[in-house]
Amino acid sequence: DWLAVIAGWRPMALPVSGRDVLDLGIAPGEAVGALLRGVEDWWIARDFEPDRDACLAELRRRVEGPR
Repeated sequence: DWLAVIAGWRPMALPVSGRDVLDLGIAPGEAVGALLRGVEDWWIARDFEPDRDACLAELRRRVEGPR
């Protein structure tokens, strides 16, 4: 039974991508990766629960910076 569980396991995929960062006006380069890593760390810290909309909102918050 455990082998079936392990064989069926698929890693969780971050619900946002570099395209989402670029669509927010960030130029291609290191900033794209840094933003994605930040959102991914945030997503992992919340036990992978935030959906795409929540991840996009967090990404926008990070792009816009403190208000």
